[in-house]
Amino acid sequence: MDLRSPNHAAQETGLSALTGDEFRLLLCALADPQAPAPPQDILLAADPDQLFEAIVLQGIEPVALRKLTRLLPQQPPYFSLLDGVRERQFLANAHCLNLDAVAKRVKLTLEAADLEAEIVMGSVFAVALYDRASDRPYEAIDILVHARDLKPISRLLEDEGFLRRGLQLPGRSGLGRTQVWTGRRDPSLCIRLHTSLIGGAVVRQRVSFGLEEYGVAGADGAHPAVANFMAAMLHATTAGGMRQLQCLVDVLQALRGLDDDDVTHLAAVLSWLQVRPEVLACVDLVGALFGDPSSAYVLERLGAGSKFSMGRRLLSEATVHGPIEGGQANSLRHHMFGIVQALTPRD
Repeated sequence: MDLRSPNHAAQETGLSALTGDEFRLLLCALADPQAPAPPQDILLAADPDQLFEAIVLQGIEPVALRKLTRLLPQQPPYFSLLDGVRERQFLANAHCLNLDAVAKRVKLTLEAADLEAEIVMGSVFAVALYDRASDRPYEAIDILVHARDLKPISRLLEDEGFLRRGLQLPGRSGLGRTQVWTGRRDPSLCIRLHTSLIGGAVVRQRVSFGLEEYGVAGADGAHPAVANFMAAMLHATTAGGMRQLQCLVDVLQALRGLDDDDVTHLAAVLSWLQVRPEVLACVDLVGALFGDPSSAYVLERLGAGSKFSMGRRLLSEATVHGPIEGGQANSLRHHMFGIVQALTPRD
């Protein structure tokens, strides 16, 4: 279905007014910051409560809100639903400002201690990938560090007023596990320390994406767009990423930010990074969902081949669901994707 040429009449009840594929296209149109707003009659054909629940679960509220405000009638039930989104966005923006201040302070502390670290994902994506930083809210500060530096960094975070959360297993911190730290006085302030952005213990035994790989991807600052793309892609192929359209929009925006020199550099280092199957499957999925030409261009330049076909069948358009579908199916799909990752030959 082409949302630009709708033939649906507005209906008052249920998602039955839209097929699953049509509802998925609607969510993608609402999520893409560069796409035009969907036709009003398509919006009105979706059940309001289910549509707004899907928007929240998919993490696409900021971009969707701008489009919905212009198109939806200012009457029940839309008025209260839109008002709820506005309130959540106000709180999310305030939280991001607090996190940004903490991130700057922690970054300066690590630099003063001569400890190498890179802030990645959420806060970086908001500034680097989106024209409006508020289009990409985030709930934590993600920091990529060397495994050997976890102990001194932990001491510094404790001095900064943070407590480590979760089970602490001695001798396991260097295996790519993520440490979660929250503020002692304000537990909503969250820092995640990553020694690798690769998800899944089995895959991490074969492939790593830590600070060294991040530096190679970005050519030590010469190609930051490639480093952002790799971080977005790896995040989108984790369990959480598979369940949120927001993560795939990150990949879409990162692809749009790659110029010819960036793609040339990505093609040159992809074999060394050993994540070709994940890159190809994720880029192909983003192209299928959003129809953006940058996806096809990057696939052509990278030489898609056939090594990603099984992973692509698991990273399918069905990963983007409404709230009444897909939770258990996506968990199983992620588990199977991890097995494919573990078995797929690496360059």
